[in-house]
Amino acid sequence: MIQRVITGLILAPICIYLVLAVPTSVFGSLFFCVLGIGLYEWRKLAGETNAVFWSLLSVLLIVFVLLMTRFDQSPAIVVAFLGTLFWLIQCFLMARSGLGNQKNPMQSMIEAVIVIGACWVAAVAVHRLDNGPLLTVIMFSVVWSADTFAYFVGKRFGRRKLAPEISPGKTIEGVLGGVFGALVISGSLAYFLLDFRGPALYLWMTATVFSALVSVAGDLYESCLKRHAGQKDSGNILPGHGGVLDRIDGLLAATPVFALFWLVLHPYV
Repeated sequence: MIQRVITGLILAPICIYLVLAVPTSVFGSLFFCVLGIGLYEWRKLAGETNAVFWSLLSVLLIVFVLLMTRFDQSPAIVVAFLGTLFWLIQCFLMARSGLGNQKNPMQSMIEAVIVIGACWVAAVAVHRLDNGPLLTVIMFSVVWSADTFAYFVGKRFGRRKLAPEISPGKTIEGVLGGVFGALVISGSLAYFLLDFRGPALYLWMTATVFSALVSVAGDLYESCLKRHAGQKDSGNILPGHGGVLDRIDGLLAATPVFALFWLVLHPYV
């Protein structure tokens, strides 16, 4: 636990500084590197070969270069929509069949590319907006605060299991506490730092609720991968936290959802 806290205290300020201080091209490149490590860890959980990993990473890299050369918000909205649709389908599948059957490695890697690509495009699209770096930090804070509050509320008040077959430690009370915590943190930051009022604040809070809820699906989805692979963590690169994928699973799901809300509706409020 102490190791986990120390790692978080070191990484959080660095991540926030980089998101705020660098231009979108640099942010996109750095975030791509982080997601690339997550894709590598996903490959190990899926049991896929190195050749497939490098092939898929090369495809993502080509798309990355093309998008960074001429990045347009309209395709980004489509990608965010597809990412959101993917996670809504996963919510339905996990609710219906729980842990389900193990996917074949190639199917799992195709899903990895969809998930990671949608997250990257959505994050870059938000970062390019007016006040984009600050918007991005607060958007990420939705997942960070939801995860933190869910952990402590679940420990203290958790009684009803959310998905015992997939993740025995998760409770309904914890999820509700996480959503409430995300609302308080991201709403306060948007109110005081971005001066959001009225419809803009209501839209932000609505996006926060949906994103916080869907972030749980990202966590459960990765738990399914790890259980099928017989692994406790996706890696050991982060002391006390496991792998990169263990830290960004909620972010992978929440980012396209939040971006879709904001990119589509914010111009009208």
